[in-house]
Amino acid sequence: MGESMTEAVRGVLGFGERDFDPSGLDTVLRVATTDEVISLLGPALLGRLGAEAPGVRLAFRPLTPSYNLSELELGQVDVVITVDWTAPPQLRRTRLFSDAFCCVVAPSHALAHGGLDAQQYAQQRHLLVAPLGGGWGPVDQALADQGLSRTVAVVVPVFSLVPRLLLDCPDLMCTLPRRVAESLFARDEVAWFEPPVALQPVRYDLFWHERTQTDVAHRWIRQILRELCSGPRPGVGSTHAGG
Repeated sequence: MGESMTEAVRGVLGFGERDFDPSGLDTVLRVATTDEVISLLGPALLGRLGAEAPGVRLAFRPLTPSYNLSELELGQVDVVITVDWTAPPQLRRTRLFSDAFCCVVAPSHALAHGGLDAQQYAQQRHLLVAPLGGGWGPVDQALADQGLSRTVAVVVPVFSLVPRLLLDCPDLMCTLPRRVAESLFARDEVAWFEPPVALQPVRYDLFWHERTQTDVAHRWIRQILRELCSGPRPGVGSTHAGG
């Protein structure tokens, strides 16, 4: 999308937004996000584009620490989808979906049957997924609130590495969003349990630049993304959202 989408819209837009026909678009939708979002939303988004706008190709871009602000400003990225850890305040945003945390360990892990308390939890060797780098997350804050800290044995940038590391290194424990875990593992492949510390659900937001706020094509794609996330599971929602 970006500048190329704006130009493409001129060829298919009639006298107003009600005349907008996405089936005539011939452009690329550029989405900056993280690998778990691609896994959760990618297939459904491809399906909607194929049905409504077959000329729109989908290009996923890596999320940057600045939330791709300069690329959004230049039209090189159209939207960003991710958790709001450090998003620039000047970006427009709306909630897409929220997800609760869960813990997963290999079946051979000493605590595979759960029942651990916060202190036992802190004493484990943890696998942390940090798409933007760093070694601190909501788990660390929750533990710090109780005067505890954990050992992060390994940090990885993408969720797709979790299964291999967790199953090949069965002393590791990973705390991650439940829907992401369900997309990575068969139910009986790992042991699941609730974190023994209070963790707020993780919220995934859609971000865009002010310059595209009223652009008809951008409004259309934001609507599609809200619809895909409006059901009980991201990617299968169908209820129309407003705005």
